[in-house]
Amino acid sequence: MAVIAPPSEFAPFISSYRYLKGEAALELFGGVALVFNLGDPVSVSVQGRAPFTVSSSFLLGGMSRRVGLGSDGDLRLFCVRFCPCGVFPFLSMPQMEFAGQCVVLDELWELKGLGVEAVARNKGDAPEAYAHGFNAFFEARRSAFLSYARVVATAVALIRQAGGHVGMEDLAARCGVSRRHLERLFDERIGVTPKHLARMFRLSRALGHLSTSHAADVAARCGFFDQSHLIRECLSLADYSPSQCMA
Repeated sequence: MAVIAPPSEFAPFISSYRYLKGEAALELFGGVALVFNLGDPVSVSVQGRAPFTVSSSFLLGGMSRRVGLGSDGDLRLFCVRFCPCGVFPFLSMPQMEFAGQCVVLDELWELKGLGVEAVARNKGDAPEAYAHGFNAFFEARRSAFLSYARVVATAVALIRQAGGHVGMEDLAARCGVSRRHLERLFDERIGVTPKHLARMFRLSRALGHLSTSHAADVAARCGFFDQSHLIRECLSLADYSPSQCMA
């Protein structure tokens, strides 16, 4: 798998470009991803759901669960992984419409109108050629940056800084908006509520400590009521217990 970093001006919005050829599977966890299928049909496996097959290119919208991509035949994929609120400035699409879903691009008329799938055609097997094509595509969409909500960027930064342990009323006040307005912005640009994103950051922080600390200590340190609360959150967000996530 080849991982290519985006230009620095796109770093707040695009996490990475990834090109996969002839390997068994690709694991994605969280965020929004555009996946362009350049080979045979792809098997998509989302935690807690039955696997299904996709023949064309598709979008993974705001997944909080691990997603596995594989094929019994010719597996060739090019993936654009966006940061949590990164897709809106480029595509101007309300993410709440496809949050937690796998949607083929043919069903998204907004993307078809932009010609995004054509960018991935006839590039051969050179990962850099795909990345170059998408850099040019996103550069042409710079005017949409004006639609990007700095309030959302500030809120995401505050949630990340606090490790997810932040009250929603306080978060909205620090961003200079009402809680309801902040939730509307998150629905439109990220596809999940601020509270859900905070839960994801908090769980991620807790899982990072479990390998070196007892679960009860981690729960207290990361803002959970107790160990059972940590376990419930892990099952709710990841479909696994903490011990299974660490296995």
